[in-house]
Amino acid sequence: MSTRSLEKIIARDIMQTRFHTLSPENTIAEAVKCFQTASDLEKKKVFGLMVTDHSDHLVGMLSMYDILLFIQPKHIQIWGGNGRPGSLRAV
Repeated sequence: MSTRSLEKIIARDIMQTRFHTLSPENTIAEAVKCFQTASDLEKKKVFGLMVTDHSDHLVGMLSMYDILLFIQPKHIQIWGGNGRPGSLRAV
């Protein structure tokens, strides 16, 4: 695919509208199990889960990177500076 055609594709064209979620009250152990279950169901690795409240409103996102960083924070320098590639936006 050429760069020119990528410039015409917008997020809506490729985004997922069906996704697996977690509750803010889920433990990290439960979250890891949710990642495994979601990956099995999707037949591909799932690296991020939406976190929704009791009204199904998005309150955040949890990634496997977040979990690994929590477990092994000394490796944050791999990503430089704040430990996150790209930009962050609060929800």
